[in-house]
Amino acid sequence: RLHQEQEKMCGRHACAMAPPRLARATGAATHRNADMYQPCYNCGPGHHSPVLYREPTREEPKGDAKPKDRVLHTMKWGLIPSFTKPDEKPQGYKMINARAEGAASSAVFRRLVNSRRCVVLTEGFFEWTKEGNKKKGFYVHFPQPDQAAQQ
Repeated sequence: RLHQEQEKMCGRHACAMAPPRLARATGAATHRNADMYQPCYNCGPGHHSPVLYREPTREEPKGDAKPKDRVLHTMKWGLIPSFTKPDEKPQGYKMINARAEGAASSAVFRRLVNSRRCVVLTEGFFEWTKEGNKKKGFYVHFPQPDQAAQQ
């Protein structure tokens, strides 16, 4: 039973940082769609969440992203696979993340893993256990420094 619980991945996370704090934490020079971001303690698939990625450039070799290359972008959380046909209804936002050990062999993520990575910014995520007919949520996060000291 414990093994089954560990196989499941989270579907909810929290990102309640104020926009200026997001910019400081990421070092991103740009925040695209910043007006779409709303701090939230219960973000689910399809929610507008802050994402960090490297802006591809032709001039520079691949490597660590410099601050000017980092882009903070508010996007809908989820993935619609490239093989979804135009007349087909997308699977919504069922594909929200991938395990590192299986992403390279997954038909959905294989082509994206080397060139289209991003980080969905979060302060923590929720894991669930079932106790009888009830679900019990646990918030998993790192200890946070005093918020007042960071303002």
